[in-house]
Amino acid sequence: MRLLRNTFVRHVGALTFYLALTIVMTWPVAAQIGSHIAGNPGDNHVYTWTLWLFRRSILYGQSPFYTTLIFYPQGISTWLHSPILTKSVPAFFLQAFLSPAAAYNIMLLAAITLMGYGSWLLIRDICGSDAAGLVGSLVFTFSPVYIAHAIAGHMDYIGAEFIPFFLLFFLRAFGSSLRWQNALVAGLFLALVALSNWGYLLFLIIFLVLHGLLGLVTRRREYVRWQMLRQYLILGATLALLIAPLAIPMLKASSSGNYDMTRYAGGAALDVADLFGFVTPSVYHPLLGPLAASISQRFTGNPAENTVFLGYTVLALSIYGAIRTGWEKTRLWVITALVFAILALGPGLHILGQFQFTWLSWMRMGSLAQSLGVPMKPEWVIAFDAAPMIPLPAAVFQLLPVFKWFRASGRLTVMVMLALSALAGYGSALLIRRLGHKRWLAFPASGVLTVLFCVLVLFEFWVVPFPTTTAAVPQYYSRLAVEPGEFGIVELPFLPYRAERQYHQTIHGKPLAYGYLSRVPEEGFAYIDSLQQQVYHPTGYFQAVDIRYLVLHVDQLSSLKLAEAETLQAALDANFELVESDGNLRVYRAYPIRATP
Repeated sequence: MRLLRNTFVRHVGALTFYLALTIVMTWPVAAQIGSHIAGNPGDNHVYTWTLWLFRRSILYGQSPFYTTLIFYPQGISTWLHSPILTKSVPAFFLQAFLSPAAAYNIMLLAAITLMGYGSWLLIRDICGSDAAGLVGSLVFTFSPVYIAHAIAGHMDYIGAEFIPFFLLFFLRAFGSSLRWQNALVAGLFLALVALSNWGYLLFLIIFLVLHGLLGLVTRRREYVRWQMLRQYLILGATLALLIAPLAIPMLKASSSGNYDMTRYAGGAALDVADLFGFVTPSVYHPLLGPLAASISQRFTGNPAENTVFLGYTVLALSIYGAIRTGWEKTRLWVITALVFAILALGPGLHILGQFQFTWLSWMRMGSLAQSLGVPMKPEWVIAFDAAPMIPLPAAVFQLLPVFKWFRASGRLTVMVMLALSALAGYGSALLIRRLGHKRWLAFPASGVLTVLFCVLVLFEFWVVPFPTTTAAVPQYYSRLAVEPGEFGIVELPFLPYRAERQYHQTIHGKPLAYGYLSRVPEEGFAYIDSLQQQVYHPTGYFQAVDIRYLVLHVDQLSSLKLAEAETLQAALDANFELVESDGNLRVYRAYPIRATP
């Protein structure tokens, strides 16, 4: 009983430690839990809206996978928008007494805390050392690639907390005991990974292939036994049963032909890891970021996608651990790190932002890619025929079903960090074991080294203050919320990727004529075009479907060319009645249409 109690206290203490560390590393998110949203403005707005939409749909007896609250009145499917059930379900209950913004922040803090705790369990199990588990857990949990996506508001890519739990039970399932219970639990956690982020499921499928191939090479006799096959069957069956209700409709939606892949495939060539990115500190680091700015500014994509810094301390510990621990123990993690690092480089090599080379024009890469079935715009074909990329293995993703929807190879760096967390754990364990019997400044050297490694890792990964976005909304939307009836509004100017407008909807609750999702079918874009025509040349459509107000964000007119902004303002003043002006907002009544003088 005492042993059980001590174990319980130990694990509660570990969870408390990782929660406290998460609060420190994401400060001031916890202090602004209800007044701000973690991250820079953008996708954090749309995922806060996603949590709100899930709850509202359930409470109104509607499907959470189809909504008329955007693209009103016909609505739109959200099957390809990452409902993130592992966040939406707990947030459903949190929103009974907290705002959607607070629920989002709590989900972020909880995910990082669980990720730290799970990583500690995993690395401790791999390396056989609590200290190694601590060091390795910090490598994975606070890795720059992960934190960059947290800052960008990518709640789906924040959802990595179940990966270490899956690997913990997967490695046990295929270890010496081959207990079927471990395979069952591994399948459960893999399903939770999928329900957090389908992209992470694809990453782990690649890992499983690597693990299986390595097992066939090194443990051939064991891998042809029934017990080993049974483990795979249990894991696969558990995963399939749990995710099938969501995976099947998603696969149907992705193969429906309603989506123009060229709208999403373009990022595949740009949102990648630059070769120098692995050793270039994150732009978000308060000290190292500015020092490395002259390098990081040359990378393609944005910081959310090109931040792939591995850490100097991490690399040193990992190399030491890989060399000194022995190939038999480290080969899985060395191979995983190398394979995923190569895949993270994307379909073509980027060297300090340079990725097209005229001396390869003989390859006619654009035409070749198009002939193989890669979605290509005509201008891309011309550009890559004239100056192709140095092709890399990740180019194959564009030819594979499901994988072709994955457009940002740099995100695969998450798996590199996972492998390095194990290798750094081995390296720290060796150094602590080798020097731990000594005393430094009256302290045990083992404790000093553990603290030193942790401090160095956290310093290199440090982001302070963690960016946040105000949760306040213009007062007009609070007044709109109490206006009776369900009617649509059009937010202007037409900027489909301005996600804060959907966040405002969590306050007013009125349908929006268009919106922002991670995947929008072509009829959605066609509808946006038709709405634009109704603003400039109204025909009575707004009245027919009860789109009641046109809300102009004056401060966003700067996103347009001057002539376009002036034309929009003139059309609104000529065709519609101004009913309210609230700071940066000008609200027009969408009908009746003003008579032409």
